[in-house]
Amino acid sequence: MSDEHSSEAPSATLGEKLAALRTVISYDPTRFGGVVALSLVVAVFEGVGLSFLLPLVEAGRTSLTVASDQTVVSWFAAAYGAVGVPFTFETLLGGAALALGLRFGMATFVRYLQAQLVADYIRSLKTGVFRGILDADLSYVDERGSDELLNTLVTQSNYPATVLSSVLSVVERTLLVFTYLILALAVDPLLTTAVAALLGVITVGVRSVVGSAYGAGSSIAAANTEIQAHAQAGVQGIRDVRLFGLDDVAATRYTDALDDYIDAVVGLRVNQAIVSNLHRFAAAVVVLVAVYLALTWAALSLGAVGLLLFAMLRLGPGVSSLQSQLYGLDGKLPHLVETLRELDELAAARAVRGGDADVPAPVESVAFDGVSFRYPDGDQGVSNVSLRAERGEFIAIVGGSGAGKSTIVSLLARLYAPDTGTIRVNGTDLSTVRVDDWRDRLAVVRQDPY
Repeated sequence: MSDEHSSEAPSATLGEKLAALRTVISYDPTRFGGVVALSLVVAVFEGVGLSFLLPLVEAGRTSLTVASDQTVVSWFAAAYGAVGVPFTFETLLGGAALALGLRFGMATFVRYLQAQLVADYIRSLKTGVFRGILDADLSYVDERGSDELLNTLVTQSNYPATVLSSVLSVVERTLLVFTYLILALAVDPLLTTAVAALLGVITVGVRSVVGSAYGAGSSIAAANTEIQAHAQAGVQGIRDVRLFGLDDVAATRYTDALDDYIDAVVGLRVNQAIVSNLHRFAAAVVVLVAVYLALTWAALSLGAVGLLLFAMLRLGPGVSSLQSQLYGLDGKLPHLVETLRELDELAAARAVRGGDADVPAPVESVAFDGVSFRYPDGDQGVSNVSLRAERGEFIAIVGGSGAGKSTIVSLLARLYAPDTGTIRVNGTDLSTVRVDDWRDRLAVVRQDPY
Protein backbone atom coordinates (compact mmCIF):
# COMPACT_ATOMS: atom_id res chain seq x y z
CA MET A 1 0.00 0.00 0.00
CA SER A 2 1.28 3.44 -0.90
CA ASP A 3 2.19 5.96 1.76
CA GLU A 4 1.12 8.82 -0.44
CA HIS A 5 -1.97 10.73 0.45
CA SER A 6 -2.75 13.86 -1.46
CA SER A 7 -5.92 15.86 -1.71
CA GLU A 8 -4.35 18.62 -3.73
CA ALA A 9 -7.03 20.12 -5.92
CA PRO A 10 -6.43 20.18 -9.66
CA SER A 11 -6.48 23.63 -11.21
CA ALA A 12 -7.80 24.85 -14.52
CA THR A 13 -7.28 27.98 -16.55
CA LEU A 14 -10.15 30.17 -17.72
CA GLY A 15 -9.50 28.83 -21.21
CA GLU A 16 -9.95 25.25 -20.00
CA LYS A 17 -13.21 26.16 -18.27
CA LEU A 18 -14.59 27.85 -21.37
CA ALA A 19 -13.40 24.98 -23.56
CA ALA A 20 -15.13 22.52 -21.22
CA LEU A 21 -18.38 24.49 -21.43
CA ARG A 22 -18.10 24.63 -25.23
CA THR A 23 -17.65 20.86 -25.25
CA VAL A 24 -20.85 20.45 -23.25
CA ILE A 25 -22.81 22.78 -25.50
CA SER A 26 -21.46 21.22 -28.70
CA TYR A 27 -22.19 17.62 -27.63
CA ASP A 28 -25.51 17.75 -29.52
CA PRO A 29 -25.92 21.35 -30.74
CA THR A 30 -29.21 20.63 -32.50
CA ARG A 31 -30.94 19.31 -29.40
CA PHE A 32 -29.24 21.88 -27.16
CA GLY A 33 -30.44 24.66 -29.45
CA GLY A 34 -33.92 23.13 -29.49
CA VAL A 35 -34.10 23.10 -25.69
CA VAL A 36 -32.90 26.71 -25.55
CA ALA A 37 -35.47 27.75 -28.18
CA LEU A 38 -38.29 26.05 -26.27
CA SER A 39 -37.04 27.66 -23.05
CA LEU A 40 -37.38 31.00 -24.83
CA VAL A 41 -40.96 30.09 -25.75
CA VAL A 42 -41.60 29.27 -22.07
CA ALA A 43 -40.24 32.68 -21.08
CA VAL A 44 -42.44 34.41 -23.68
CA PHE A 45 -45.56 32.66 -22.38
CA GLU A 46 -44.52 33.61 -18.85
CA GLY A 47 -44.27 37.25 -19.88
CA VAL A 48 -47.57 37.18 -21.76
CA GLY A 49 -49.35 35.48 -18.87
CA LEU A 50 -48.04 37.96 -16.30
CA SER A 51 -48.78 40.96 -18.52
CA PHE A 52 -52.48 40.05 -18.32
CA LEU A 53 -52.27 41.35 -14.75
CA LEU A 54 -52.42 44.97 -15.91
CA PRO A 55 -55.71 44.84 -17.87
CA LEU A 56 -57.21 42.48 -15.27
CA VAL A 57 -56.56 44.96 -12.46
CA GLU A 58 -57.89 47.81 -14.55
CA ALA A 59 -60.96 45.77 -15.48
CA GLY A 60 -61.62 44.90 -11.85
CA ARG A 61 -61.24 48.51 -10.74
CA THR A 62 -63.35 50.20 -13.40
CA SER A 63 -65.42 49.31 -16.40
CA LEU A 64 -63.24 47.83 -19.12
CA THR A 65 -62.74 50.81 -21.40
CA VAL A 66 -59.52 51.81 -23.06
CA ALA A 67 -58.25 55.24 -22.07
CA SER A 68 -55.84 57.15 -24.24
CA ASP A 69 -52.98 56.71 -21.73
CA GLN A 70 -53.46 52.96 -21.29
CA THR A 71 -51.03 51.76 -23.95
CA VAL A 72 -50.71 48.18 -22.70
CA VAL A 73 -54.47 47.81 -22.31
CA SER A 74 -54.93 49.09 -25.85
CA TRP A 75 -52.54 46.41 -27.09
CA PHE A 76 -54.64 43.72 -25.45
CA ALA A 77 -57.85 45.23 -26.84
CA ALA A 78 -56.35 45.28 -30.34
CA ALA A 79 -55.14 41.67 -30.01
CA TYR A 80 -58.56 40.46 -28.85
CA GLY A 81 -60.23 42.38 -31.66
CA ALA A 82 -57.87 40.86 -34.23
CA VAL A 83 -58.89 37.31 -33.28
CA GLY A 84 -62.57 38.21 -32.89
CA VAL A 85 -62.80 37.58 -29.13
CA PRO A 86 -64.84 39.95 -26.92
CA PHE A 87 -62.64 42.11 -24.70
CA THR A 88 -64.16 41.35 -21.29
CA PHE A 89 -62.93 40.55 -17.80
CA GLU A 90 -63.88 36.89 -18.29
CA THR A 91 -62.04 36.55 -21.60
CA LEU A 92 -59.00 38.22 -20.05
CA LEU A 93 -59.01 35.60 -17.29
CA GLY A 94 -59.31 32.90 -19.92
CA GLY A 95 -56.42 34.36 -21.91
CA ALA A 96 -54.20 34.55 -18.82
CA ALA A 97 -55.05 30.96 -17.90
CA LEU A 98 -54.31 29.79 -21.45
CA ALA A 99 -50.94 31.59 -21.59
CA LEU A 100 -49.82 30.28 -18.19
CA GLY A 101 -51.13 26.80 -18.98
CA LEU A 102 -49.05 26.75 -22.16
CA ARG A 103 -46.10 28.09 -20.18
CA PHE A 104 -46.14 25.31 -17.58
CA GLY A 105 -47.02 22.60 -20.08
CA MET A 106 -44.13 23.63 -22.30
CA ALA A 107 -41.83 23.84 -19.25
CA THR A 108 -42.65 20.20 -18.42
CA PHE A 109 -41.80 19.17 -21.98
CA VAL A 110 -38.54 21.14 -21.80
CA ARG A 111 -37.56 19.32 -18.60
CA TYR A 112 -38.20 15.99 -20.33
CA LEU A 113 -35.95 16.99 -23.23
CA GLN A 114 -33.29 18.18 -20.77
CA ALA A 115 -33.36 14.85 -18.93
CA GLN A 116 -32.98 12.93 -22.20
CA LEU A 117 -30.09 15.12 -23.35
CA VAL A 118 -28.27 14.82 -20.01
CA ALA A 119 -28.74 11.03 -19.93
CA ASP A 120 -27.35 10.69 -23.46
CA TYR A 121 -24.41 12.94 -22.57
CA ILE A 122 -23.39 10.89 -19.54
CA ARG A 123 -23.69 7.73 -21.64
CA SER A 124 -21.44 9.31 -24.26
CA LEU A 125 -18.88 10.33 -21.64
CA LYS A 126 -18.76 6.93 -19.96
CA THR A 127 -18.58 5.13 -23.30
CA GLY A 128 -15.80 7.45 -24.44
CA VAL A 129 -13.76 6.86 -21.29
CA PHE A 130 -14.27 3.09 -21.45
CA ARG A 131 -13.37 2.87 -25.15
CA GLY A 132 -10.36 5.07 -24.47
CA ILE A 133 -9.14 2.70 -21.76
CA LEU A 134 -9.67 -0.32 -24.01
CA ASP A 135 -7.73 1.33 -26.84
CA ALA A 136 -4.96 2.84 -24.70
CA ASP A 137 -1.40 1.62 -24.74
CA LEU A 138 -0.89 -0.82 -21.86
CA SER A 139 2.16 1.09 -20.67
CA TYR A 140 -0.08 4.10 -20.08
CA VAL A 141 -2.67 1.95 -18.28
CA ASP A 142 0.06 0.45 -16.09
CA GLU A 143 1.47 3.88 -15.31
CA ARG A 144 -1.88 5.40 -14.37
CA GLY A 145 -3.06 2.37 -12.44
CA SER A 146 -6.44 0.66 -12.48
CA ASP A 147 -7.68 2.51 -9.38
CA GLU A 148 -7.39 5.93 -10.98
CA LEU A 149 -8.86 4.82 -14.30
CA LEU A 150 -11.76 3.08 -12.58
CA ASN A 151 -12.45 6.21 -10.56
CA THR A 152 -12.66 8.22 -13.77
CA LEU A 153 -14.89 5.66 -15.46
CA VAL A 154 -17.25 4.76 -12.62
CA THR A 155 -17.38 7.87 -10.43
CA GLN A 156 -15.79 10.96 -11.94
CA SER A 157 -17.68 10.71 -15.23
CA ASN A 158 -21.03 10.86 -13.40
CA TYR A 159 -20.54 14.48 -12.42
CA PRO A 160 -19.96 16.20 -15.78
CA ALA A 161 -23.54 15.48 -16.81
CA THR A 162 -24.66 17.75 -13.98
CA VAL A 163 -22.73 20.54 -15.71
CA LEU A 164 -24.92 20.16 -18.80
CA SER A 165 -28.02 20.11 -16.59
CA SER A 166 -26.81 23.25 -14.79
CA VAL A 167 -26.04 25.04 -18.07
CA LEU A 168 -29.57 24.35 -19.32
CA SER A 169 -31.04 25.52 -16.00
CA VAL A 170 -28.95 28.71 -16.13
CA VAL A 171 -30.17 29.41 -19.66
CA GLU A 172 -33.78 28.82 -18.62
CA ARG A 173 -33.44 31.04 -15.54
CA THR A 174 -31.67 33.78 -17.51
CA LEU A 175 -34.48 33.93 -20.06
CA LEU A 176 -37.07 34.21 -17.29
CA VAL A 177 -35.07 36.97 -15.57
CA PHE A 178 -34.94 38.91 -18.82
CA THR A 179 -38.69 38.43 -19.19
CA TYR A 180 -39.34 40.00 -15.77
CA LEU A 181 -36.86 42.76 -16.59
CA ILE A 182 -38.60 43.57 -19.88
CA LEU A 183 -42.01 43.68 -18.17
CA ALA A 184 -40.69 46.04 -15.50
CA LEU A 185 -38.94 48.22 -18.10
CA ALA A 186 -42.19 48.51 -20.05
CA VAL A 187 -43.90 49.93 -16.95
CA ASP A 188 -41.17 52.19 -15.51
CA PRO A 189 -37.82 52.25 -17.40
CA LEU A 190 -36.00 54.61 -15.01
CA LEU A 191 -36.86 52.79 -11.79
CA THR A 192 -36.22 49.38 -13.35
CA THR A 193 -32.81 50.44 -14.67
CA ALA A 194 -31.81 51.61 -11.20
CA VAL A 195 -32.96 48.33 -9.66
CA ALA A 196 -31.10 46.28 -12.30
CA ALA A 197 -27.89 48.25 -11.66
CA LEU A 198 -28.16 47.72 -7.90
CA LEU A 199 -28.79 43.99 -8.37
CA GLY A 200 -25.67 43.81 -10.53
CA VAL A 201 -23.59 45.51 -7.83
CA ILE A 202 -25.02 43.15 -5.20
CA THR A 203 -24.16 40.14 -7.37
CA VAL A 204 -20.52 41.19 -7.72
CA GLY A 205 -20.29 42.06 -4.03
CA VAL A 206 -21.72 38.76 -2.81
CA ARG A 207 -19.41 36.70 -5.02
CA SER A 208 -16.41 38.60 -3.65
CA VAL A 209 -17.07 37.62 -0.02
CA VAL A 210 -17.22 33.83 -0.49
CA GLY A 211 -14.61 31.32 -1.55
CA SER A 212 -14.13 30.06 -5.07
CA ALA A 213 -16.70 27.48 -6.09
CA TYR A 214 -14.24 25.98 -8.56
CA GLY A 215 -11.65 25.53 -5.82
CA ALA A 216 -14.17 23.77 -3.59
CA GLY A 217 -15.31 21.60 -6.48
CA SER A 218 -11.70 20.71 -7.26
CA SER A 219 -11.19 19.65 -3.65
CA ILE A 220 -14.27 17.43 -3.89
CA ALA A 221 -12.94 15.81 -7.07
CA ALA A 222 -9.49 15.23 -5.56
CA ALA A 223 -10.90 13.82 -2.31
CA ASN A 224 -13.24 11.56 -4.26
CA THR A 225 -10.26 10.15 -6.15
CA GLU A 226 -8.50 9.46 -2.85
CA ILE A 227 -11.57 7.67 -1.46
CA GLN A 228 -11.74 5.44 -4.52
CA ALA A 229 -8.02 4.66 -4.39
CA HIS A 230 -7.92 3.79 -0.67
CA ALA A 231 -11.15 1.78 -0.86
CA GLN A 232 -9.79 -0.33 -3.69
CA ALA A 233 -6.39 -0.68 -2.03
CA GLY A 234 -8.05 -2.01 1.11
CA VAL A 235 -10.49 -4.34 -0.63
CA GLN A 236 -8.28 -5.64 -3.44
CA GLY A 237 -5.28 -5.92 -1.13
CA ILE A 238 -7.20 -7.46 1.76
CA ARG A 239 -4.75 -10.37 2.05
CA ASP A 240 -1.75 -8.05 2.46
CA VAL A 241 -3.72 -5.84 4.84
CA ARG A 242 -4.41 -8.79 7.13
CA LEU A 243 -1.06 -10.48 6.66
CA PHE A 244 0.95 -7.39 7.63
CA GLY A 245 -1.51 -5.99 10.18
CA LEU A 246 -2.37 -2.89 8.15
CA ASP A 247 -6.03 -2.74 9.19
CA ASP A 248 -5.66 0.50 11.13
CA VAL A 249 -3.50 2.11 8.45
CA ALA A 250 -6.00 1.26 5.71
CA ALA A 251 -8.95 2.46 7.79
CA THR A 252 -7.19 5.70 8.74
CA ARG A 253 -6.31 6.55 5.16
CA TYR A 254 -9.83 5.83 3.99
CA THR A 255 -11.48 7.89 6.74
CA ASP A 256 -9.01 10.77 6.20
CA ALA A 257 -9.97 10.87 2.53
CA LEU A 258 -13.65 10.65 3.47
CA ASP A 259 -13.23 13.53 5.92
CA ASP A 260 -11.58 15.63 3.20
CA TYR A 261 -14.49 14.88 0.88
CA ILE A 262 -17.11 15.75 3.50
CA ASP A 263 -15.32 18.98 4.45
CA ALA A 264 -15.14 20.03 0.79
CA VAL A 265 -18.81 19.20 0.13
CA VAL A 266 -19.98 21.01 3.26
CA GLY A 267 -17.79 24.00 2.42
CA LEU A 268 -19.22 24.25 -1.09
CA ARG A 269 -22.81 23.95 0.11
CA VAL A 270 -22.31 26.48 2.90
CA ASN A 271 -20.81 28.96 0.44
CA GLN A 272 -23.66 28.33 -1.97
CA ALA A 273 -26.17 28.95 0.82
CA ILE A 274 -24.37 32.18 1.76
CA VAL A 275 -24.40 33.33 -1.86
CA SER A 276 -28.08 32.49 -2.25
CA ASN A 277 -29.44 33.86 1.03
CA LEU A 278 -27.26 36.97 1.22
CA HIS A 279 -28.17 37.84 -2.34
CA ARG A 280 -31.86 37.19 -1.71
CA PHE A 281 -31.85 39.42 1.36
CA ALA A 282 -30.11 42.30 -0.41
CA ALA A 283 -32.28 41.87 -3.52
CA ALA A 284 -35.45 41.80 -1.41
CA VAL A 285 -34.49 45.11 0.24
CA VAL A 286 -33.82 46.71 -3.15
CA VAL A 287 -37.09 45.43 -4.61
CA LEU A 288 -39.13 46.57 -1.59
CA VAL A 289 -37.63 50.06 -1.85
CA ALA A 290 -38.43 50.07 -5.57
CA VAL A 291 -42.03 49.03 -4.85
CA TYR A 292 -42.31 51.81 -2.26
CA LEU A 293 -41.05 54.36 -4.77
CA ALA A 294 -43.44 53.05 -7.41
CA LEU A 295 -46.39 53.42 -5.05
CA THR A 296 -45.47 56.83 -3.63
CA TRP A 297 -43.60 58.69 -6.37
CA ALA A 298 -44.28 57.15 -9.76
CA ALA A 299 -47.37 58.37 -11.59
CA LEU A 300 -48.64 54.90 -12.51
CA SER A 301 -52.10 53.44 -12.78
CA LEU A 302 -53.11 50.76 -10.31
CA GLY A 303 -52.78 48.08 -12.98
CA ALA A 304 -49.30 49.29 -13.93
CA VAL A 305 -48.25 49.31 -10.27
CA GLY A 306 -49.59 45.77 -9.89
CA LEU A 307 -47.65 44.54 -12.91
CA LEU A 308 -44.47 46.33 -11.79
CA LEU A 309 -44.84 44.92 -8.28
CA PHE A 310 -45.29 41.38 -9.62
CA ALA A 311 -42.37 41.71 -12.05
CA MET A 312 -40.08 43.13 -9.36
CA LEU A 313 -41.00 40.41 -6.88
CA ARG A 314 -40.12 37.83 -9.54
CA LEU A 315 -37.01 39.67 -10.74
CA GLY A 316 -35.23 39.86 -7.37
CA PRO A 317 -35.55 36.16 -6.42
CA GLY A 318 -34.91 35.22 -10.06
CA VAL A 319 -31.55 37.00 -10.08
CA SER A 320 -30.70 35.44 -6.69
CA SER A 321 -31.55 31.98 -7.99
CA LEU A 322 -29.47 32.61 -11.12
CA GLN A 323 -26.55 33.72 -8.95
CA SER A 324 -26.78 30.53 -6.89
CA GLN A 325 -27.00 28.36 -10.02
CA LEU A 326 -23.92 30.01 -11.53
CA TYR A 327 -21.98 29.46 -8.30
CA GLY A 328 -23.03 25.81 -8.25
CA LEU A 329 -22.07 25.42 -11.91
CA ASP A 330 -18.59 26.74 -11.16
CA GLY A 331 -18.26 24.12 -8.43
CA LYS A 332 -19.18 21.31 -10.84
CA LEU A 333 -16.75 22.32 -13.57
CA PRO A 334 -13.67 20.56 -12.07
CA HIS A 335 -15.25 17.15 -12.62
CA LEU A 336 -15.94 18.00 -16.26
CA VAL A 337 -12.45 19.44 -16.81
CA GLU A 338 -10.81 16.37 -15.28
CA THR A 339 -12.91 13.96 -17.35
CA LEU A 340 -12.11 15.85 -20.56
CA ARG A 341 -8.41 15.84 -19.63
CA GLU A 342 -8.67 12.11 -19.12
CA LEU A 343 -10.25 11.66 -22.55
CA ASP A 344 -7.49 13.76 -24.15
CA GLU A 345 -4.80 11.71 -22.38
CA LEU A 346 -6.44 8.45 -23.41
CA ALA A 347 -6.63 9.63 -27.01
CA ALA A 348 -2.94 10.57 -26.91
CA ALA A 349 -2.08 7.20 -25.33
CA ARG A 350 -3.93 5.19 -27.96
CA ALA A 351 -2.04 1.99 -28.61
CA VAL A 352 -0.10 1.75 -31.85
CA ARG A 353 -2.02 -0.59 -34.11
CA GLY A 354 1.03 -1.78 -36.03
CA GLY A 355 1.86 -1.46 -39.70
CA ASP A 356 -0.05 -2.33 -42.85
CA ALA A 357 1.84 -5.45 -43.87
CA ASP A 358 0.04 -8.77 -44.16
CA VAL A 359 0.77 -11.44 -41.60
CA PRO A 360 3.01 -14.06 -43.22
CA ALA A 361 1.11 -17.23 -44.01
CA PRO A 362 1.88 -19.80 -42.95
CA VAL A 363 3.96 -18.71 -39.95
CA GLU A 364 7.16 -20.73 -40.22
CA SER A 365 9.19 -19.12 -37.43
CA VAL A 366 9.09 -16.59 -34.60
CA ALA A 367 12.31 -15.05 -33.32
CA PHE A 368 13.29 -12.67 -30.50
CA ASP A 369 16.53 -10.84 -31.33
CA GLY A 370 18.07 -9.10 -28.31
CA VAL A 371 14.69 -8.01 -26.93
CA SER A 372 14.57 -5.91 -23.76
CA PHE A 373 11.57 -4.32 -22.08
CA ARG A 374 11.05 -2.36 -18.88
CA TYR A 375 7.62 -1.62 -17.35
CA PRO A 376 6.55 1.99 -16.65
CA ASP A 377 7.11 1.49 -12.90
CA GLY A 378 10.76 0.66 -13.60
CA ASP A 379 10.56 -3.13 -13.19
CA GLN A 380 12.65 -4.99 -15.74
CA GLY A 381 10.42 -7.31 -17.75
CA VAL A 382 13.03 -9.02 -19.90
CA SER A 383 16.60 -8.16 -20.77
CA ASN A 384 18.39 -9.04 -24.02
CA VAL A 385 16.25 -12.09 -24.77
CA SER A 386 17.01 -14.02 -27.94
CA LEU A 387 15.12 -17.15 -28.92
CA ARG A 388 13.71 -18.83 -32.00
CA ALA A 389 10.72 -21.13 -32.44
CA GLU A 390 10.14 -23.06 -35.65
CA ARG A 391 6.80 -24.24 -36.99
CA GLY A 392 5.72 -27.47 -35.25
CA GLU A 393 7.98 -27.00 -32.21
CA PHE A 394 6.69 -27.13 -28.63
CA ILE A 395 8.65 -24.83 -26.31
CA ALA A 396 8.21 -24.41 -22.56
CA ILE A 397 9.53 -21.24 -20.93
CA VAL A 398 10.22 -21.98 -17.28
CA GLY A 399 11.22 -19.58 -14.52
CA GLY A 400 10.33 -18.14 -11.16
CA SER A 401 7.88 -15.37 -10.48
CA GLY A 402 8.98 -12.19 -12.24
CA ALA A 403 11.40 -14.00 -14.54
CA GLY A 404 9.63 -12.62 -17.62
CA LYS A 405 7.43 -15.50 -18.82
CA SER A 406 4.24 -13.42 -19.05
CA THR A 407 6.22 -10.50 -20.45
CA ILE A 408 7.45 -12.64 -23.36
CA VAL A 409 3.88 -13.67 -24.16
CA SER A 410 2.69 -10.04 -23.89
CA LEU A 411 5.46 -8.89 -26.22
CA LEU A 412 4.67 -11.66 -28.68
CA ALA A 413 1.00 -10.59 -28.65
CA ARG A 414 2.07 -6.96 -29.24
CA LEU A 415 0.46 -5.85 -25.98
CA TYR A 416 3.75 -4.03 -25.43
CA ALA A 417 6.48 -2.93 -27.80
CA PRO A 418 10.13 -3.83 -27.02
CA ASP A 419 12.37 -1.03 -25.77
CA THR A 420 15.24 -2.53 -27.73
CA GLY A 421 15.60 -5.48 -30.05
CA THR A 422 13.23 -6.92 -32.63
CA ILE A 423 10.59 -9.63 -32.78
CA ARG A 424 10.38 -11.25 -36.21
CA VAL A 425 7.84 -13.49 -37.92
CA ASN A 426 9.28 -15.37 -40.91
CA GLY A 427 12.02 -12.76 -40.79
CA THR A 428 9.54 -9.83 -40.96
CA ASP A 429 9.58 -7.25 -38.17
CA LEU A 430 6.41 -7.89 -36.15
CA SER A 431 5.85 -4.15 -35.67
CA THR A 432 5.18 -3.76 -39.41
CA VAL A 433 2.26 -6.20 -39.64
CA ARG A 434 -1.39 -5.49 -38.85
CA VAL A 435 -1.68 -6.16 -35.14
CA ASP A 436 -5.33 -7.30 -35.15
CA ASP A 437 -4.63 -9.84 -37.90
CA TRP A 438 -1.59 -11.08 -35.97
CA ARG A 439 -3.58 -11.56 -32.77
CA ASP A 440 -6.16 -13.55 -34.71
CA ARG A 441 -3.38 -16.11 -35.29
CA LEU A 442 -2.57 -16.44 -31.57
CA ALA A 443 -4.14 -18.61 -28.90
CA VAL A 444 -3.47 -17.72 -25.26
CA VAL A 445 -4.82 -19.40 -22.13
CA ARG A 446 -4.10 -17.22 -19.11
CA GLN A 447 -3.84 -18.37 -15.51
CA ASP A 448 -6.95 -16.34 -14.59
CA PRO A 449 -9.24 -16.35 -17.67
CA TYR A 450 -11.54 -13.35 -18.10
